[in-house]
Amino acid sequence: MKQYDIVLDIGCGSGNITQTLADVLNAKQIYAIDVDKEMIAFAVQNHDKRNVQYLVQDFGLEWHLLSPTLRALEGKVDLIFTNHCLHWIQDKENAVNNMCRLMSAGSRLYANISLVSDPYQELSTEAKLIHEIRFMKIPTRETQIDIWLKLFARFALTVDSHEVMNKSSSIETQAFNKLALPLSITMWKQYFVDYDRDIGIIGPQIQSKAMAKTNRNGKMIGISTIAYQLLSVAWITSHRQVIHDNTCGRTQWHSSYDFIIVGGGTAGAVVANKLSSSHSTVLLLEAGGSQSATYNDIPGLALKGNAMNVNEWVYYNKPHDHYGQQYAGGRVPENRGKTLGGCSAHNGVQYNRGNRRGYDDWAQTYGARGWSYADVLPVFKEWENNTDPYIVDSNPGYHGTGGPIQISSQPYNPFIYALKSALIDSGFVYTDMNGPIQEGVMVNQQYISAERFRVGTGGVFVDPNPYPDNLHIVCKALVTKILFNGL
Repeated sequence: MKQYDIVLDIGCGSGNITQTLADVLNAKQIYAIDVDKEMIAFAVQNHDKRNVQYLVQDFGLEWHLLSPTLRALEGKVDLIFTNHCLHWIQDKENAVNNMCRLMSAGSRLYANISLVSDPYQELSTEAKLIHEIRFMKIPTRETQIDIWLKLFARFALTVDSHEVMNKSSSIETQAFNKLALPLSITMWKQYFVDYDRDIGIIGPQIQSKAMAKTNRNGKMIGISTIAYQLLSVAWITSHRQVIHDNTCGRTQWHSSYDFIIVGGGTAGAVVANKLSSSHSTVLLLEAGGSQSATYNDIPGLALKGNAMNVNEWVYYNKPHDHYGQQYAGGRVPENRGKTLGGCSAHNGVQYNRGNRRGYDDWAQTYGARGWSYADVLPVFKEWENNTDPYIVDSNPGYHGTGGPIQISSQPYNPFIYALKSALIDSGFVYTDMNGPIQEGVMVNQQYISAERFRVGTGGVFVDPNPYPDNLHIVCKALVTKILFNGL
């Protein structure tokens, strides 16, 4: 067998097949990537990592957006392996370009490609929505093998063997002429027959990703990815709801407090955290109930006018003749957050600090000392945990990576990136809207965690309660009047 020094496993999932690669190939180093952070965490925890490095990575991004670890492998990868995962990649052209830049002279690609997308097409509309919010858009039903063959041809990659598993599981072989760069699309079970027999086949095609466990004979048993993903989402949301409810579930109180904060909204949650961290006793009164693990935690579900989301104050603008005609009576809804974290629990999650001139005007024109841009920038950096190394490295001095507020870049969206490319071609510069230059084009970063949950001040600063002895939280506590002694 040919010696492969550096191997890249695209879409490694839970890492089971990656470990087989490590055992069979005797490679010096294997890099295993997947867009699913939970899968990577499972792989790191459950597998021998002697020569395997696991990375969370969307391989469909443009080259400059890939992690520095991958970009450092340019021209060095001897083998790229992927098992029924290429169809998940949103921008296939970017993926093939990235492959070409990574592969060394004479390197090979072994790819197991489905005829059609995969069994995720059979999910209900609701299940698809949850999956797309947490991960990425489910591919359309189309012949994947033809798409990839056309792309390989565009990039001058020549296929020397092409084998397809049809719906009856028979093998059909077609030979292609060999040119400069050998490349194979083949069933990986030809190379790892024993493992393929053990893990088995789920449905008409091999599963795209699988959790796995070992039976008494040491054989690998495949577990349906669909069932795992749905159970995972259900368990995560129910677990988070328990945390939210416990935060608002206190039944015992002090007779007096050093501070009483009315409203646990975007600012109130921060103030409550800071005061209680200094050993002061704090009572936080919030008119709304506990956060919803569905409508508040999952970005996009806390939509304006969503009747199922009770964590909102429902306000309406006065009727106007020239706008809002699609609303009943011409009254435009202006809902506000009614839960811990306030509007940060239901907003559009766009990360935008604003322009430096606004802060400087506060300080210089209106006398708000301590509020100039130079004053507030260190606070932004202190609280920020920016998870995109490209943004951080490109704008030194403007971003933080150790704070409590996670900031992430958006998953690949073909329309957004096409628009970005068109604007750059028109003369706009690619910039960072939270960096030194704000004139240009940028795909906005978001208040979304690496686990793809909303990041609001409620969840960051008071939910779960970080100081339960000092900070007492009362939800569904509507304050209508404040009484002062002697007044």
